[in-house]
Amino acid sequence: MSKFLIAPAALMMALALAACGGDAPAGGGTPPADTSTPATTPPPAEPAPATPSP
Repeated sequence: MSKFLIAPAALMMALALAACGGDAPAGGGTPPADTSTPATTPPPAEPAPATPSP
């Protein structure tokens, strides 16, 4: 009787390993951030208005 239980159990374990053991897809996930140049802010389009002195 144990032979009849071992064969299906072995088949289920083999299928579980095949389902969970796959490789990650190529190009999956987010690409790495480009850190070759630092981020800079552009200068303002027009200068801020001067505040009157008291």
